[in-house]
Amino acid sequence: MLLLHIASFFIYLSKKKEVDLNDIVKATIPQGLSLIIGAYPHSYALFISVFLFGYFLSRFNVLFFTYIQSNCDENYLGRVFSVIFTMAGVLMPLGDIIFGYVSSILANYTFVVIGGGILITTLFIFNKKQKVNQIYNP
Repeated sequence: MLLLHIASFFIYLSKKKEVDLNDIVKATIPQGLSLIIGAYPHSYALFISVFLFGYFLSRFNVLFFTYIQSNCDENYLGRVFSVIFTMAGVLMPLGDIIFGYVSSILANYTFVVIGGGILITTLFIFNKKQKVNQIYNP
């Protein structure tokens, strides 16, 4: 919870009033990098990795929900949030099962795989977004 307050404070200090998708995509890149740091076999590296991941995840959440609130019609805002929270609640047990199995196989490399997955997914989405922008905004 403290990380959420710190992240929102730094976003407030940036003085930028509007959040676009580029900000959200750029906020996920440090998440993946921070998890890869956790592969270093030292307890301090793991602590720093988890702390940084929590900070950047909080930053992502603040940017994401700010974007939703500013770009969604007020009449549909409650429905949109209910869909987001329902999907998160439904997919969480599935993720626990999958990554419980994956972490027993990968052992020490679990953070590297998850961090790499976050980076690859983020770069893929960012690349697709750039291509769509080139098509519709030449």
